[in-house]
Amino acid sequence: MGKELTLTSVGIDIGTTTTQLVLSRLTLVNVMPGSQVPRIEIAHKSITYMGTVHFTPFLDRQHVDGEALRKLIAEEYELAGIRPADIDTGAIIITGESAKKENASEIIHSLTDYAGDFVVATAGPDLESLIAGKGSGAEELSRRFRSRIANIDIGGGTSNIALFDKGVCIGTACVNVGGRLFEVDAFTHRLSYVTAPAQTVADYLAKKTGQALFPAATAEAELAGIHACLDWMVQSVERVLFRQPIAAADQALLMSDR
Repeated sequence: MGKELTLTSVGIDIGTTTTQLVLSRLTLVNVMPGSQVPRIEIAHKSITYMGTVHFTPFLDRQHVDGEALRKLIAEEYELAGIRPADIDTGAIIITGESAKKENASEIIHSLTDYAGDFVVATAGPDLESLIAGKGSGAEELSRRFRSRIANIDIGGGTSNIALFDKGVCIGTACVNVGGRLFEVDAFTHRLSYVTAPAQTVADYLAKKTGQALFPAATAEAELAGIHACLDWMVQSVERVLFRQPIAAADQALLMSDR
């Protein structure tokens, strides 16, 4: 390569709740002089297209809808005015509850023809926490102010924690706490689905109080039960973040070593 090389990069994030495509332009520079072993760094990066945030399509609770997802990505390419052949590099990353679906690996590999040399990954809890911390700017702020900063990324199914000290990631954690652990019917306002992590907390609270939270006789009672579970989940994330003693229900929610 010459002194500089400009690449078109695409990132596709398939999350528990939403999917989004972003195009960017990367300028790479060899920072080593003369005949020394090259060291390539990104000298400049800019976003050239920010796609619409879409709901991630599912066939059922265990399978991502691959056909609908491919159609969604194809439409975003068309709106961006770019072809797969124009892409030099990028990444498809599937995260959160979507990464746990039975066909997750099959889905991300079926999308690789939408780009050039792709990094394709099912992000585990540690990687997802690190990516979120970098993307939010927490890593850079920690480096700039030489301080310790925690980033908490709350998604549809998980909360990912990354702790940075002077720009270095010194710890990550992931807790099964997110925005889609309960589903309520929009018309009846009754609870229609409880995820396994949410049920774990509900069972724990029921054992402590001696009264089952779900099912409940009324929508109001169900809502009160949901609020009780959510309060416990928020406290669980705080206990993990601040390395406080954890309860049995917390242990069941943890997806990584804290």
